[in-house]
Amino acid sequence: MNILRFIDDLPRHGALNMALDNALAFYTGKQNSLVVLRLYSWIKPTLSCGFHQKVEKRVDFESCQRYGVDVVRRPTGGRELLHNGDLSFSVSSQLRDVDFRVGEIFFNVCHVITQSLKELGIKVLIKSGEKKGRSNRLMPCLASPSQYEILCNGKKIVPMAQRIFQHSVLVHGSIPLSDSKIPVARLLRVSDTEWLQRQIDESSTSLNRILNKDVDIRKLKMHLWQNFQNIYGGTIKNQPFSEGEVTKAKAMARRWECRMLEKAP
Repeated sequence: MNILRFIDDLPRHGALNMALDNALAFYTGKQNSLVVLRLYSWIKPTLSCGFHQKVEKRVDFESCQRYGVDVVRRPTGGRELLHNGDLSFSVSSQLRDVDFRVGEIFFNVCHVITQSLKELGIKVLIKSGEKKGRSNRLMPCLASPSQYEILCNGKKIVPMAQRIFQHSVLVHGSIPLSDSKIPVARLLRVSDTEWLQRQIDESSTSLNRILNKDVDIRKLKMHLWQNFQNIYGGTIKNQPFSEGEVTKAKAMARRWECRMLEKAP
């Protein structure tokens, strides 16, 4: 039987958010049958980049500074994603049978999210991602296909990424509550920002836009809690981070910061 830990976290700075998720991944790798769902938000707009991305070649740091956007690297893969008016989540669990557990974990997370959105009255479905041509390389997370996509009216609504560690799996995701006023394309080093922004706008949406009203975040979190327990099974405990866990993560936070390289004089 699984042991489930639910963390409804405070808004935090981007680098600390990533350090906490990374710490959870390593912690769950040492704990039998432990699965952790963390819900969180961001103190200020933050552009998160995939672990293996060449951030200095993709991100326009001067533009990010003008828009007041921090830049961080995620422990997971994927591409750029702007966190601004979203509810982010992470699910970490021990990797026990590599042959089938990784896909199962990712698919289970998709089911937690889709069922929760359906209970809010949002019609969503899970679809296997497909390549969309050579321009796909330029697309940030919301406009590019992934292993499984959560769609609403043909638009990607919950971008997700994962990473396999030696003993655990970490899944990241973002539920867009409202539309961001910051154009993501202008934060990137691309030749045609207007074209890219149109692609992003046409491929993505938000809960407020779908519902035509402000989403009830308390209800959304309650549904996520209930479906996390229903789909994973086991005993669930609402257990915030301890002071010690946060202190340790703060010591590692700088690892996840991305800054503009100093120009030579």
